[in-house]
Amino acid sequence: MSQRYFFLLGCFFITLFLKAQPGDQGPMFPNLNDGIGGVIIIDSTTNLSRIALLKEHYNLDLVIRLPKIPKEFRNFINAKSVKIFTTGSLSGLDVCFPNVEFLNIHGYSKKQLAKKKFTFNSLQTLYVMNSEKLENMDAFSNCVAIEKIKIRGTPNLTRFPKFHKKNRIKELEIDHGITFRKNDAKNYLKTLKRLSKLGNLTLANIYTITEIPAYLPKSIQSLEINSWALHDHITKIENLTHLKKYKNLKYLKLYKIDLASVEDDFSGLSLERLHLNTVYNLKDVSWIFTFDAIDYVELRNCNELQMINPDWNADVVSKIDINRADNLTCIDSLFNLNNLKSLEVRYCGKLALPSTDVMYKTPYIMMAGVRYHLYKKNGIWEKIEYYY
Repeated sequence: MSQRYFFLLGCFFITLFLKAQPGDQGPMFPNLNDGIGGVIIIDSTTNLSRIALLKEHYNLDLVIRLPKIPKEFRNFINAKSVKIFTTGSLSGLDVCFPNVEFLNIHGYSKKQLAKKKFTFNSLQTLYVMNSEKLENMDAFSNCVAIEKIKIRGTPNLTRFPKFHKKNRIKELEIDHGITFRKNDAKNYLKTLKRLSKLGNLTLANIYTITEIPAYLPKSIQSLEINSWALHDHITKIENLTHLKKYKNLKYLKLYKIDLASVEDDFSGLSLERLHLNTVYNLKDVSWIFTFDAIDYVELRNCNELQMINPDWNADVVSKIDINRADNLTCIDSLFNLNNLKSLEVRYCGKLALPSTDVMYKTPYIMMAGVRYHLYKKNGIWEKIEYYY
């Protein structure tokens, strides 16, 4: 290729590099005065008449630095998805965006969203994010079309809204985030029992939860409790007793929690999947084998677990996957189970293996560790390797 080609190509990349330098950048997001970009800033310098340019937009990502939403947004009927970051009042939000289907309120700095209840008829998905001062979000309690709610970073929320009895909420995540709530009322989630269609529920970083709540709707199919934002506090579950109330439950996940010894029997309840990840004080899992059936059990980073020793008649699990149980030494009893179809074990450095002759009942086995690599498929050993 000619030298001219490489010269022009070099000039092109130099231009790109110079444009990328911080000193040459403008504001992170454009003010509406400066054009129409992905995220629009509207503040005291904005020519509000230009808001009309946004009226045909389907998606709006707004940063409003004004005491209230400008009246120029009134009746934006085409907006279906709205993300709004504002420190001002949200009163009249439903008048501005009457047909919105997805709404994300981010960084709100007041205690209450609005004095009057919103009348969104099309709103299906609601996110309220990183609003640390928010105490009350009852303004949405009459919005019966909502099917999914995510509340994250709201450590001062004093209660979950008392939604209309005709609500359609199917999926809910409540996550207080990294801010520890010191004066948490234990019963502020009791209105969840009104969500008669709720299928999926995640409760995260709500440190005053000490047991599986007894007031959840019977429709629950998936339940996760976690305290992923570990700092000085962790969710401590004292018992799982109330699980027995939820006959429709199919998926249970406990992640980064402290679990007391489980003495309950869960006969009458079947799960498709049980996921225990970084569960502290998990020294015994015999309770897992009291369910009527579990299709798939996952154990991750449960480092206080030393032995898995189910009774021979507790033959209820179809698949077990164990990963990084640092102190696990014995799983011999698993190979007596007729219904166990699949066993995967990884990175369990202290595990002592029995002879492969003992493992004949389990058709699929994959075990990989520091001292061994075993692989069996359809009842046939394809790899047996030991390292010394």
